[in-house]
Amino acid sequence: MKKFLLTSIFLISVSFANCKNHATLSEEWSQCIEDLEARVDGCLEKGSMDKKWICLKKFKKLSNFQKLTPKLKVKQDYLEFATPSGGCTESKDFLILIDRDEKSLSKTLTIYRVKMDSCERFLPGGTNVKFPYSSLGLQSQDQFLYENKTFRVP
Repeated sequence: MKKFLLTSIFLISVSFANCKNHATLSEEWSQCIEDLEARVDGCLEKGSMDKKWICLKKFKKLSNFQKLTPKLKVKQDYLEFATPSGGCTESKDFLILIDRDEKSLSKTLTIYRVKMDSCERFLPGGTNVKFPYSSLGLQSQDQFLYENKTFRVP
Protein backbone atom coordinates (compact mmCIF):
# COMPACT_ATOMS: atom_id res chain seq x y z
CA MET A 1 0.00 0.00 0.00
CA LYS A 2 2.84 2.39 0.89
CA LYS A 3 4.53 1.79 -2.48
CA PHE A 4 1.20 2.40 -4.21
CA LEU A 5 0.76 5.70 -2.35
CA LEU A 6 4.28 6.90 -3.14
CA THR A 7 3.91 5.96 -6.78
CA SER A 8 0.48 7.60 -6.89
CA ILE A 9 1.85 10.81 -5.42
CA PHE A 10 4.59 10.86 -8.06
CA LEU A 11 2.13 10.18 -10.85
CA ILE A 12 -0.22 12.84 -9.51
CA SER A 13 2.54 15.41 -9.71
CA VAL A 14 3.57 14.56 -13.26
CA SER A 15 0.35 13.50 -14.95
CA PHE A 16 -2.64 14.86 -13.09
CA ALA A 17 -4.13 16.05 -16.37
CA ASN A 18 -4.52 12.44 -17.53
CA CYS A 19 -6.92 11.69 -14.67
CA LYS A 20 -8.46 15.13 -14.11
CA ASN A 21 -11.93 13.98 -15.22
CA HIS A 22 -12.22 11.94 -12.03
CA ALA A 23 -12.73 13.25 -8.50
CA THR A 24 -9.43 13.14 -6.62
CA LEU A 25 -9.09 10.02 -4.45
CA SER A 26 -12.24 8.47 -5.94
CA GLU A 27 -12.20 4.84 -7.05
CA GLU A 28 -12.17 5.93 -10.71
CA TRP A 29 -9.27 8.30 -10.07
CA SER A 30 -7.31 5.55 -8.29
CA GLN A 31 -7.95 3.21 -11.21
CA CYS A 32 -6.84 5.89 -13.65
CA ILE A 33 -3.57 6.34 -11.71
CA GLU A 34 -3.01 2.55 -11.62
CA ASP A 35 -3.64 2.35 -15.37
CA LEU A 36 -1.19 5.18 -15.97
CA GLU A 37 1.44 3.45 -13.82
CA ALA A 38 0.95 0.26 -15.86
CA ARG A 39 1.38 2.22 -19.11
CA VAL A 40 4.62 3.78 -17.83
CA ASP A 41 5.90 0.35 -16.76
CA GLY A 42 5.03 -1.04 -20.19
CA CYS A 43 6.97 1.73 -21.92
CA LEU A 44 9.97 1.15 -19.67
CA GLU A 45 10.18 -2.45 -20.90
CA LYS A 46 10.91 -1.28 -24.45
CA GLY A 47 14.42 -2.13 -25.61
CA SER A 48 15.93 1.05 -27.00
CA MET A 49 15.66 4.57 -25.65
CA ASP A 50 13.99 5.70 -28.87
CA LYS A 51 11.27 3.07 -28.45
CA LYS A 52 10.77 4.06 -24.79
CA TRP A 53 10.36 7.71 -25.75
CA ILE A 54 7.98 6.96 -28.63
CA CYS A 55 5.83 5.00 -26.18
CA LEU A 56 6.02 7.52 -23.31
CA LYS A 57 5.33 10.65 -25.34
CA LYS A 58 1.93 9.32 -26.35
CA PHE A 59 0.65 10.30 -22.91
CA LYS A 60 3.40 12.26 -21.13
CA LYS A 61 5.33 15.46 -21.72
CA LEU A 62 9.10 15.45 -21.37
CA SER A 63 8.82 18.27 -18.82
CA ASN A 64 6.92 15.84 -16.55
CA PHE A 65 10.06 13.82 -15.92
CA GLN A 66 12.88 14.61 -13.51
CA LYS A 67 15.96 15.79 -15.41
CA LEU A 68 19.19 14.52 -13.89
CA THR A 69 22.77 15.69 -14.23
CA PRO A 70 24.89 12.93 -12.67
CA LYS A 71 28.61 12.54 -13.32
CA LEU A 72 29.04 10.23 -16.33
CA LYS A 73 31.58 7.45 -16.67
CA VAL A 74 32.34 6.50 -20.26
CA LYS A 75 33.34 2.82 -20.20
CA GLN A 76 34.44 0.54 -23.04
CA ASP A 77 30.99 -0.94 -23.74
CA TYR A 78 28.58 1.22 -21.77
CA LEU A 79 27.76 4.55 -20.18
CA GLU A 80 27.46 4.54 -16.39
CA PHE A 81 26.39 6.95 -13.66
CA ALA A 82 25.55 6.84 -9.97
CA THR A 83 22.09 7.87 -8.82
CA PRO A 84 20.25 8.04 -5.49
CA SER A 85 18.37 4.83 -4.73
CA GLY A 86 16.26 3.24 -2.05
CA GLY A 87 17.21 -0.18 -3.39
CA CYS A 88 14.83 -0.64 -6.32
CA THR A 89 16.43 1.56 -8.98
CA GLU A 90 17.04 -0.10 -12.34
CA SER A 91 18.45 1.24 -15.58
CA LYS A 92 15.04 0.83 -17.22
CA ASP A 93 13.73 3.57 -14.88
CA PHE A 94 15.59 6.17 -16.95
CA LEU A 95 15.15 7.77 -20.33
CA ILE A 96 18.31 8.96 -22.05
CA LEU A 97 17.64 11.13 -25.06
CA ILE A 98 20.20 12.14 -27.63
CA ASP A 99 19.24 15.22 -29.60
CA ARG A 100 20.92 15.35 -32.97
CA ASP A 101 21.50 18.73 -34.58
CA GLU A 102 21.40 18.11 -38.33
CA LYS A 103 23.29 21.33 -39.17
CA SER A 104 26.25 20.93 -36.84
CA LEU A 105 25.99 17.12 -36.63
CA SER A 106 26.42 17.42 -32.86
CA LYS A 107 24.67 15.15 -30.38
CA THR A 108 23.49 16.28 -26.95
CA LEU A 109 22.72 13.73 -24.26
CA THR A 110 20.04 14.38 -21.59
CA ILE A 111 19.07 12.03 -18.75
CA TYR A 112 15.57 11.81 -17.26
CA ARG A 113 14.29 9.71 -14.40
CA VAL A 114 10.93 8.30 -15.48
CA LYS A 115 10.12 6.05 -12.54
CA MET A 116 10.87 6.95 -8.92
CA ASP A 117 12.39 4.46 -6.48
CA SER A 118 9.95 3.96 -3.62
CA CYS A 119 11.98 1.39 -1.67
CA GLU A 120 13.42 2.31 1.72
CA ARG A 121 16.78 0.56 1.95
CA PHE A 122 19.64 2.80 3.15
CA LEU A 123 22.12 3.21 0.30
CA PRO A 124 24.16 6.34 1.03
CA GLY A 125 26.16 5.97 -2.20
CA GLY A 126 23.10 5.24 -4.29
CA THR A 127 23.49 2.74 -7.09
CA ASN A 128 25.26 2.66 -10.44
CA VAL A 129 23.21 2.21 -13.59
CA LYS A 130 24.68 1.14 -16.92
CA PHE A 131 23.51 1.67 -20.48
CA PRO A 132 25.07 -0.16 -23.44
CA TYR A 133 25.91 2.31 -26.20
CA SER A 134 23.81 0.30 -28.64
CA SER A 135 20.67 0.96 -26.54
CA LEU A 136 21.38 4.69 -26.80
CA GLY A 137 21.96 4.68 -30.55
CA LEU A 138 25.66 5.49 -30.12
CA GLN A 139 28.50 3.80 -31.95
CA SER A 140 32.25 3.59 -31.48
CA GLN A 141 33.98 6.99 -31.85
CA ASP A 142 30.69 8.95 -31.67
CA GLN A 143 31.00 12.22 -29.81
CA PHE A 144 28.28 13.77 -27.69
CA LEU A 145 27.79 16.77 -25.43
CA TYR A 146 26.66 16.40 -21.85
CA GLU A 147 26.56 19.31 -19.40
CA ASN A 148 28.80 21.40 -21.69
CA LYS A 149 31.48 18.70 -21.88
CA THR A 150 32.36 16.62 -24.92
CA PHE A 151 32.56 12.85 -24.53
CA ARG A 152 33.67 10.19 -27.04
CA VAL A 153 32.48 6.61 -27.19
CA PRO A 154 35.58 4.33 -27.07
